[in-house]
Amino acid sequence: MTEVDFFATVSATVGEYIALDSVLVQLAGLLLLAVAAHIALGIIVRRLHHLALSSAQAWDDVLISAMETPVRVVLWFAVINLAMQLYPATDGLQAQLAQAYDTALVMVLTWFLLRLIGGVEAELLNEGRAQGASRDRAAVHASAKLARTTVWIIAGLMVLQTVGVSISGLLAFGGIGGIAVG
Repeated sequence: MTEVDFFATVSATVGEYIALDSVLVQLAGLLLLAVAAHIALGIIVRRLHHLALSSAQAWDDVLISAMETPVRVVLWFAVINLAMQLYPATDGLQAQLAQAYDTALVMVLTWFLLRLIGGVEAELLNEGRAQGASRDRAAVHASAKLARTTVWIIAGLMVLQTVGVSISGLLAFGGIGGIAVG
């Protein structure tokens, strides 16, 4: 018995008991589980933040801060995806919703990586950093911009791939262009 079948059986039983439509009970149950998971995730992230602050390393703070909000957004995207599996729409709409879901996940991953790059840049430029550490502000800013640009280009290619555009020709053209310029 899959999770969806179990959820449907439980919701039908509860729906009969309280005289509500099983679809409404399933949606309410899914929403309650999502809110509980959101609260639990908040508690876990807060504890991780507390542990990271008490450690001597600054990089764990950067990682926890970068993932804090995107992880919660991914949770809600997963809930929406589960709701789409419970209540399938027409085939054309279902395919478009699946593409939108994939695109949204790519954008959330991009958001996380950009937050991580910003946190690393801020930590490297932090005045309270170790005294012996070299701080070439221009090199740090240039490296961060290059990393951001790379993330955006890769995210764009991933989005194109999720909406059905074949990127193999684009990548081959870029490779040939690189050889010609070089």
